[in-house]
Amino acid sequence: MKAFVHLGMHKTGTSSVQESYARQAPAGFFYPTGRGANLNVDARLLFEEDTICAQIPDVLRHGQEVLPQLRRTAEESLLRQFSESPCDKVILSAERFTYMSRPAVERFRDFLDRHFDETTFFAYIRDPISFVKSSFQERLKSGADKIRFQADYPGYQARFEKFEDIFGRDRIGYRLFSRETLEGGDVVRDLAHWLGSSYRAGDVQTTNEGLSIEAIALLYTYARHRPQAVDDPTRKNQGHKALIAVLSEFGSGKWHLDSSVLDKILTDIAEDCAWMNARLDAPLVLTDIETPNPISDGASLEAIALRAFPDLREHLAARLSATEVRRLPELAAKVDFLRAIS
Repeated sequence: MKAFVHLGMHKTGTSSVQESYARQAPAGFFYPTGRGANLNVDARLLFEEDTICAQIPDVLRHGQEVLPQLRRTAEESLLRQFSESPCDKVILSAERFTYMSRPAVERFRDFLDRHFDETTFFAYIRDPISFVKSSFQERLKSGADKIRFQADYPGYQARFEKFEDIFGRDRIGYRLFSRETLEGGDVVRDLAHWLGSSYRAGDVQTTNEGLSIEAIALLYTYARHRPQAVDDPTRKNQGHKALIAVLSEFGSGKWHLDSSVLDKILTDIAEDCAWMNARLDAPLVLTDIETPNPISDGASLEAIALRAFPDLREHLAARLSATEVRRLPELAAKVDFLRAIS
């Protein structure tokens, strides 16, 4: 069997690839799943250290003693799928792969060598500035309340050099993630084409759409100044998801990094970008598209949030008016909500 490993760098359409291929793999290929379409948790269990696995929800709930069984279950599930595969070409995809430690990548190599005759790696590379902006947005969606763009640097060399050292440079393929050059403007179809197959546009699953600058500003401001947090973790998580869902439909503005911030980022990552450029057919883009909304710090986001609030109030009222109420407690809650935003 042959393994085709998708080194799913964040913010390169990886979730869309995974969700699409889990539903319908490219012709001639098999796509195994773990705890969902993304093999992130499985990669942790099979290859990473106990300290890393300690953050897996089942381990947090039940303790380290469940870890051996979780590891066995993950491996047995994948091996069963390999044995039942109708094809001899298997696609493995996870964002976690590029975050694994060198010893974990070596364990990954041993696993692949045991079960496959040949392994090839595929990685899409996003331009650093668009990566930083998109990563920052995802951190906000996860509840972050600070602007620390250093946490959003792409870290190309740290992600991929260990794979080159362990598997060989010639087995790692890199391609720039650009809508203008992707097959059909879509990474799902482009990867299938890169693998030597094809993919119908109608089978593509789209995920993780971006937020407007108004939504980003409001999300940041809420995280910074929100009232007392809800104690119940389940309710807190549900409420945050609902907030993201509402804001994903609000606003349309774009944003760019203020020149002072942009210059610092480019200085910080210059060597890393040079390392990556040496492996790409086309150079990374090191600029940002100017918009009416330059962002430099939290104050600039909070100012946008204040300007956007009247439109948000109308958006929420319209959304609320379209919601049916079937029980009196629901009615009371919605009236209270209208009072709060009036």
